[in-house]
Amino acid sequence: IMPPVAPSTSMPAAAAANSPHAFLRKLAKLPTPTSAWFTPRSPSFHVHLTQKDLHANIQRGFIRSFDARSLSPLGIPRPVEQDAALVAVSPHNTTVVLKKNEKKSHTVEIWDAEYGRTHVTEIPETVHGTVHAATTFESNAFSSCAKMFVYTAEAPKCKPTKHVGNPQEIPRSSEDSSNNNDSSSSSSSSALLTWDSTRQYEQTWGEASGGAVKPTLFTLNLEDGTVNRVQGIPDGVAVGQATFTPDDKALVCTAWDDTSKLGITFCFNRQSRLLLVPLGSQDSQGSQGSHQILSPTIPSALSPAFSPDGKRLVFLSHADTLASGVHMSDATLHTMPWPPKDDATITKVPIHGATEYLYMTGRLKTEVNFVTPNRIVVTSILRSCIALLDIDLTSGETSIVPPCDDNEVLAAPKNSDDLAQCESSLLASDGDGTWLVRLSDPLSPPILAKLTLDDASWTWQILTKPSPDVPPPKGAYWGCISLPGEEESLVVGSSVVLRPAADVEVKGVILLPHGGPHTTSTAQFFASTRLFLEMGYAVILANYRGSLGFGRQLQMQLPGNVGRLDVRDCVAALESGMKKMDIDDALPKAIFGGSHGGFLGAHLVGQHADLFKAAILRNPVTNLVSMASTTDIPDWCCVEAFGKPADVEQQPSARMGDGSFPPSPEALARLHEVSPIAHVDNVKTPILLLLGSGDERVPVEQGLQYRRALAMRGQDVETYQYDGEGHSLAKPQTEFECLSHTIRFLDEKM
Repeated sequence: IMPPVAPSTSMPAAAAANSPHAFLRKLAKLPTPTSAWFTPRSPSFHVHLTQKDLHANIQRGFIRSFDARSLSPLGIPRPVEQDAALVAVSPHNTTVVLKKNEKKSHTVEIWDAEYGRTHVTEIPETVHGTVHAATTFESNAFSSCAKMFVYTAEAPKCKPTKHVGNPQEIPRSSEDSSNNNDSSSSSSSSALLTWDSTRQYEQTWGEASGGAVKPTLFTLNLEDGTVNRVQGIPDGVAVGQATFTPDDKALVCTAWDDTSKLGITFCFNRQSRLLLVPLGSQDSQGSQGSHQILSPTIPSALSPAFSPDGKRLVFLSHADTLASGVHMSDATLHTMPWPPKDDATITKVPIHGATEYLYMTGRLKTEVNFVTPNRIVVTSILRSCIALLDIDLTSGETSIVPPCDDNEVLAAPKNSDDLAQCESSLLASDGDGTWLVRLSDPLSPPILAKLTLDDASWTWQILTKPSPDVPPPKGAYWGCISLPGEEESLVVGSSVVLRPAADVEVKGVILLPHGGPHTTSTAQFFASTRLFLEMGYAVILANYRGSLGFGRQLQMQLPGNVGRLDVRDCVAALESGMKKMDIDDALPKAIFGGSHGGFLGAHLVGQHADLFKAAILRNPVTNLVSMASTTDIPDWCCVEAFGKPADVEQQPSARMGDGSFPPSPEALARLHEVSPIAHVDNVKTPILLLLGSGDERVPVEQGLQYRRALAMRGQDVETYQYDGEGHSLAKPQTEFECLSHTIRFLDEKM
């Protein structure tokens, strides 16, 4: 970490208080609500929040409790133990804590609200390995009778075999010799040299999967603390997202084919199906048993949840994503009657009304999403916003839940010509028309609110106050503006813009294209953009063609056109954003992007050499030729460079498939053509590279190859590589240092 500047020696106290380091420390202190739950036995609810700990370089968790009637806090926040791999609280107020021990084993603790800790069970590594929490495979569900809990963990690994070498003379100690009265024995004896063999290589599920190799299911008996592996799961699949059936006699889970593992995190183009697994006799090792495939006709089925009355199973499908080859796209919503019958039909919910597309940002959960057995509320991306959608499961009629407009705690959007509203993310429901929701906007840090549905009326109530350390800057504003296409009347996306107050001298403009490319820059709070604004920069977050939230037609224009359409749209976003914010075009401009956003940054400084004064690239894609054989998602290179799979099939000479066989010379030429490295000779812009050495999605060599190419051409390039960091560069100290370097670099070059 760059050390904080001491006010007494280097700068006036007032200047130090407003320095980037001081503001970064304030940002690090901000708590973020991540989950919540109601406890029906007592009129209360509880919220789990996270907070960065710069000293320990970890995300700390703590729990705040509230009285459900008065909405006042109960007691003081309770910290979550740092060695806890999993913490879950049941509606009956039973808490499960799974801890990782030093010797690769786990300890499970069961806590009762009235009687304290009731059970402690040691789980050796022969039962299971790493627990999967906060990954795609996470389960963490309680049975309706509150006697069982299901979670996902790694299947136990086989013990390494012993290798035996040639006999080796091992000298005996003098003490051993003196104690040996047998005069015929020698001072040394023969011993076999043995060692544990190296384990066979096992392919994981890639970046941010928690090192997943063989995720499977385990149940915890809350009455006696016993842990058992669930039987009946077929070979050749990884499973997770499990939930109990309404009668608690079985589990419904998602199963992914693991015969050829590719990256799973943020990749919804992986074949999956729903399994029904009966809960019969179990043992700690698990064994082959019965199961039923619930979605045999659908190539993608995941995120199962039961209606409150137990008569309907609802789930998501990414069959269209799978068919297109892109890694993220819109989901479809499906239902089936429960219990299932031989002739039971799966029904697709015909989404229409406020939108035809569903861009879910999380899993479906009974305890979060249902209003009635026939009605759900979900969190979804809608253009450049994160909104709540109210969906009728029979008709498909969809409406937008009115956003919170409390301008005392949220900054209202201004100067917008596109949909603009604050972030609204569901956390929990009491099952009776009340939800806990996280709110934020680009200027205002996350807060907690209560959303109530009374008849047909939605009502908001703020529960937590915004942090006084990071208030919205006076006079600054944010908004959402449309992104013009080749013809000005054609809208191809939108941008989220942030502008300092009119009386503040704007230092420059920072263009921030998102990664993906099939994701979205949304109107919510981000530490980086808030820091840029505080330091006097205007910010433009570009949602170019290919972004989610704008319909499938615009999204699917990008595959096969990366490095061209997205680059064109970013330049248009910069121009239209500056015009809308009334910013002088002569001001210096910079680009800040990670992953595909870094890909675009490298393309922009190569294709528009005189446009930017500085470029900050985080784990950027720079060379698809080398990335295709090293990333955990080689199919990404294929689809984005060549187009959808059907187009690739029609070009056998350019076919790459999923990386299972070498690309042809024509394919290599195409991969080079769409890569930023093809334009490296034109680069004039000073570049700051921020790289994670453990990145499996965009391997660190991508940035290092680009650095070498720039350095050999005498270009201004500065590089920092962070050991132990993955694609997101998310550890608190890493984030702090990256943003510190970024502000320094911007101030030097702009």
